[in-house]
Amino acid sequence: MLFSINDLTFGYDDVIVLSSLNLVMEDGDRIGLIGANGVGKTTLLRLIMGELIADKGNIARKNGLRVAMLRQKDELDSTRTVWQEMQSVFADVHAAIDQMRALEVALSCAEEGSLEYRRLVAEHDRLDRLVAAEEGYQADVRIRTVLSGMGFGAHHDTPISQMSGGEKTRLALCKLLLARLDLLILDEPTNHLDADTLEWLEEYLNGYKGGLLIVSHDRYFLDHVTKKTWDMEGLDVREYRASYSRSRAIKEELVAAQLKLYNKQQEQVADMLDYVQRNIVRATTSKSAKSRLHRIEGMDLVEKPITYTKPPIFRLQAEGESNRDVLKVTELPLVVGDKTLIPSLSFSLNKGERLAIVGPNGVGKSTLIKTLLGMLNATTDRYNPLPNPSGSACGGFPRVRHVNGHIRYGLNLSIGYYDQENLNLSLHNSVLAEMWYRFPSMTQTLARTILGNLLFTAEDMDKTVGELSGGERAKLGFAILIGEKNNLLFLDEPTNHLDLAAREALETGLKNYPGTVVFVSHDRYFVNAVATRVLSLSPEGAESIEGNYDSYLRWRERMRAKASANPQKDEAPAPVKERSGYKSKEDKRREAKRREQIARIEHELAALDDKIAELNQQLSNTTDYMLCGQLADALGKAQEEQDRLFLELEEWENS
Repeated sequence: MLFSINDLTFGYDDVIVLSSLNLVMEDGDRIGLIGANGVGKTTLLRLIMGELIADKGNIARKNGLRVAMLRQKDELDSTRTVWQEMQSVFADVHAAIDQMRALEVALSCAEEGSLEYRRLVAEHDRLDRLVAAEEGYQADVRIRTVLSGMGFGAHHDTPISQMSGGEKTRLALCKLLLARLDLLILDEPTNHLDADTLEWLEEYLNGYKGGLLIVSHDRYFLDHVTKKTWDMEGLDVREYRASYSRSRAIKEELVAAQLKLYNKQQEQVADMLDYVQRNIVRATTSKSAKSRLHRIEGMDLVEKPITYTKPPIFRLQAEGESNRDVLKVTELPLVVGDKTLIPSLSFSLNKGERLAIVGPNGVGKSTLIKTLLGMLNATTDRYNPLPNPSGSACGGFPRVRHVNGHIRYGLNLSIGYYDQENLNLSLHNSVLAEMWYRFPSMTQTLARTILGNLLFTAEDMDKTVGELSGGERAKLGFAILIGEKNNLLFLDEPTNHLDLAAREALETGLKNYPGTVVFVSHDRYFVNAVATRVLSLSPEGAESIEGNYDSYLRWRERMRAKASANPQKDEAPAPVKERSGYKSKEDKRREAKRREQIARIEHELAALDDKIAELNQQLSNTTDYMLCGQLADALGKAQEEQDRLFLELEEWENS
């Protein structure tokens, strides 16, 4: 057992957050903690960490429990480089190794077999076991593995002070992954990670030896990593022995079954009460009526199931039908300032499609949307990127024909745009005034209905936009889109700031939307649920794959399998090839050599891993000091060779 929560109650001032809570986390558990925004997930984590004290009850922790939590605010030493910060995780190991080297010097001067000699050998053995238990002999390998997987492979010498907030959060996660912990608590670990890094992290955590308690809005991540779910509702937490998706299904089944029992019992009670009212005063049936009253009083009444989280309703509509051909992009260079992100990309969009744009961070996904809208790189007077006369800066672009020579729109389009930062909202307007500013002719009843469907209360509608939370601003942005009734939507990270219930409601709204959608999202579960086609961006161009995110993953695996089977052929045809570019024979020859060298180095590294593991095993099993020294020398040389190969591998990968 890692910890147990026993009859715990906690609140702030007069507001109770958790009441009579009982939970147990066992060794090796992988638990996803879910619940609506503001329900108390962070409070529970802080209680588990010992940062808050329960008003009633307690949390019993395993003796010597080694636990750490990833926070959205980094706790790194900004005076260090990336490599130095990772090395700090192994400070105790390095100290032990230094002590061992000092002991070896002392042993060379001590008389073999003497009491001092035996004491030095015993201490050396103790330190050796400590280093081996902490996997200290593989510290550098582990650091390189984690840094490479998390996207820092080429940034070992980068000063932390030069990093962005998102990069620091990723680096803080690297430190926690390297530490040997009994329990790792992760609060939104998937923020700032692209798809490839997420997949690496999922695989790494699936092999993690300690327990995991994860708070995340990334349902795809929860499904791939967790085995249990703690669902916070009201003042309680219900445990499901299943990952996120299965726990949702189980919960729905339980609620449906309880509702069926409740309704059946209510019908029985109503029938008996009706009989009592009709027969209680009649002498011949009074006894029977009283008997039914006693039965009602003695019944164990089934409670009506309560749904604490009311989901919002995204009722997206489209006025006017577009032509079948909505958008045609031909050999478009994707450019930001004087930097070319993608030399050329081409794709098309048809009426009714929901196109998801995916790709690594920095490849230009949001830039592509802004370029398509004419917010960047517009070169024709035939396109006006300003809002329509309704005044809506969230969308409502006029009918368009061209943005530049590479982008051609179809006819009868009205275009809406959702900005992930919601920078288009006026912070000084009230929520209701912001709606009326966009839609002067909209009735108050309709405006309040749209906002009410998105869970704005009458009190919320009188707040200024500046007072709203991130999730509330996101829903106000969608309220404006709902009012516009555009038939083509561009959505940039629409699930940011939305809790799980709101994300699922948005999925339903988009699947029922009759228009056409282009969207960028890091939420793979959302992409899987909504997309009918995926556009995969890379520095070389764009590949179009029919289907959802699972279809995209299957396509990518096929491409990787082909590349592995034909390492000297630089070809990876897509189901729909919409990419331009030219590679000379010399380029292909260099690429083939690069792949050949990478394969050779990876083969040599695999052999070295086996050799190092064998040497460590021999070191842990021997008490012969002379043999210990020989094995240590051999291990040192193997690790030096490993370091050299890693450097060579980085050079070839970056060439």
